[in-house]
Amino acid sequence: AAFLAYQAETFQTVVQRLEAKGLRPPWAHAANSGAVQNAPDTRFNLARPGLLVFGCPPMRDAKPDLLPALEWKARVTQVKALPEGRAVGYGLTRRLERDSRLAVVPLGYADGWPRSLSNRGRCIIGGEWAPVMGRVSMDQFLADVTDSPNVAVGDEVVLVGEQGDRRQTVDDVAYAAGTITHEILTGLSLRLPRVYHPS
Repeated sequence: AAFLAYQAETFQTVVQRLEAKGLRPPWAHAANSGAVQNAPDTRFNLARPGLLVFGCPPMRDAKPDLLPALEWKARVTQVKALPEGRAVGYGLTRRLERDSRLAVVPLGYADGWPRSLSNRGRCIIGGEWAPVMGRVSMDQFLADVTDSPNVAVGDEVVLVGEQGDRRQTVDDVAYAAGTITHEILTGLSLRLPRVYHPS
């Protein structure tokens, strides 16, 4: 908060010095999404709400009343039963600790699903959390659906959005990937089909 106040004061000083020299910028702003919400004195006569436009909170701990503007979904393309002890994925980085059922999800890092989610991300399938198993590859990843025995080819996979009583936000994905929400949003590949719904 102290640094924000310092930045706002410095910016205001620059604007005042320009005005004293007869140079009045038609637009002046220092307010991103976080400042729009928490520091109205930084708006001047313009603001640039980036994350807020997507319905994403600018700070992880914030709980604003926002409606997400994005859902990210796929369909299961294959379900495989594998025995305990089997290693899966490129580099065999995950060894199964029980007899398992794994769903193949046709999205990978070329689509914007970060490789850093290997063995640590999750999605929602069959209304339950489905952990990422093994490495995320270019075009697909594996998800553990052992606890959802009815999952089948064609079932919906939710990467961002809601299914049943489970919900995953862009911010949740970013946090699991060790990055920021902006990187997830700007990393959504042009390979992904877009479906626009009027509000």
